[in-house]
Amino acid sequence: MDRGTHINKTRIALILVLVVLMTLGMATSVFASEPAEPQEPPGKSVFTNGLIMVNGVEINAPGPSVTEGVIMLPLRLIAEELGFTVVWHEGDRRIELSDGRIQNYVLWIGQALLSSDGGISTREFGPAPELIGGSTYVPLPLFNYGFAGLTATIEEGTVVIHTKTDQPETVDEFVPVFAAQLRRYNQIAPMLWPDNAVIDQAVVLEDVDNARFWYIDPLGEITTISEADVDELGISRKAGSDDFSFFDGGMYITIS
Repeated sequence: MDRGTHINKTRIALILVLVVLMTLGMATSVFASEPAEPQEPPGKSVFTNGLIMVNGVEINAPGPSVTEGVIMLPLRLIAEELGFTVVWHEGDRRIELSDGRIQNYVLWIGQALLSSDGGISTREFGPAPELIGGSTYVPLPLFNYGFAGLTATIEEGTVVIHTKTDQPETVDEFVPVFAAQLRRYNQIAPMLWPDNAVIDQAVVLEDVDNARFWYIDPLGEITTISEADVDELGISRKAGSDDFSFFDGGMYITIS
């Protein structure tokens, strides 16, 4: 693939998820090993003022909750405002979300797993979805790094969720977007996981079709590096394949 050609948008979305979800996988092991903190009921908390805005619209929903120090949000009303159909399956306590086009997700109460693309991709996160007052609550970071094309932030105490409209289409467009995502994660992780944040993570990206490499530091600074530099970092990689792995101080991810 030439440098200026379009890249697979599904792959782009997956990599944007991986920038933090692979780190979330490390954080999840900490959550699992420590006893849960007392849950705060929906409404105002030390993190929020209880309001939730979705694409500029204040939704009539119970406010956020807090579990294990992580902000939890009511899933159904937010998802429906975003255009998803939400189906609850009582038998296995499963929630299905579909936008009627290409995005399909499945979650389970009590399991920190998100299945997408018909089960092709299953990702781990924490803490797990839970039922509060008959409503399913999920962690705020899931709207950033689990559901493609969304951003979730806290602005002056209000939870603000937006649909992204400017997705990168080429490798050269993608790298700075990825760097900004990584910088943003390292900034907000201590707030989202006060006692469990895994931060200061760097990333090495490889454009496998054009044999190009970038080192992105925790502040989002981008440096072009060589294949020899990658080898010196002790990264386990397989040339030409979709891949990711960990190295001392960060992650290695391919772009294709």
